[in-house]
This record gives sequence, structure tokens and C-alpha cells, in this order.
Amino acid sequence: MASRRTQVSKTKPLTRTVASDSEDDLNFLASQQSNGSDDQALEMAIAKHYAVLREKKRKEGEKNFLKTAYKQLSQDVATPTDEVKCSVTAIEALYSDFLQQYAANEDLIHKLWTQIQKEQQKLVALTKKRLALNTEAGKKVEEGHITGLSRTKAACREYQEVINQIVPPDQ
Repeated sequence: MASRRTQVSKTKPLTRTVASDSEDDLNFLASQQSNGSDDQALEMAIAKHYAVLREKKRKEGEKNFLKTAYKQLSQDVATPTDEVKCSVTAIEALYSDFLQQYAANEDLIHKLWTQIQKEQQKLVALTKKRLALNTEAGKKVEEGHITGLSRTKAACREYQEVINQIVPPDQ
């Protein structure tokens, strides 16, 4: 058996390339050739087992990578999400305060307008009352004026008659 191994290693030297793991598996199988069918079957079983283990290891690596990437993305997304939630909460608090202050100011403005309306109604009533009084006083003054003018006219006629009696009109 030792002579066979020596022959195999002389005919096909063991070479390693800087290629993928699957090529390393093929080079490993090629370097371990033997003439016996049992050895070959054993080598094939070992090679298949090794290939299955490598595939399983690759899938586990991918799974771990995806898991780690998912965790990192979750953290990266959670941080801005938390910041946005805090910002939204702060904005909602400011908006709530604004609405309360706005409602209080609107109530105050409404109260002031109501007071202005009441004062305006008082002024309108006073103005109407004063207008009625002024109109009545105007009528009294007018009547007094008319009476005074009538008396003045009557006095002027009487005066003219007295003058006419004293000085006869053109004779």
C-alpha cells in the first residue's frame, strides 16, 4: 500500500490554488486517488459529507449575517423612530398648549366684543333718547321763536300805528 501512495504522489503532485473552498475539495479528492473501489466509495462518502458540512456552514454563516444585519437595521431604524416619536410628542404638547391659549384668548376676545356690543347698545339708546329730547326741545324752541316773532311783528305793527298816528302818512 505504501508503494501505491508513493506512485500517486509522483504522478499527480498535490497542488493548492487560491480559489474557492469547492475547488479545494476537488483538489483534495484528486490528490487522494486510489485504485480500490472501497477506498473510492469511502472517499466519495467523505467528500459528500464534507461538502454537506461546508454548505451547512455557509448557510449558517449567511443566517448569522442576516440575523446580525437585521439587528443592526432594527437598531438603526429604532433610533430615528424614537427621535421622531419624541419630536411628535413635543409638537403635540406645544400644539395642545397653543390650542388652550388660543381658546382662552378667543374667550377673552369674545367677552370684550360682548362688552363692546353692550356699550354700543347703551350708546344707541342714549343717542335715541337724546335725539328725542333734542327734537322736543327744538320744537319748543321753534314754537317759542315763532311766538316771539309773532309778538315782535305785532309790536312792530303797533309801533307803526303809533308812529302813523303821531305823524300822519303822506298827506
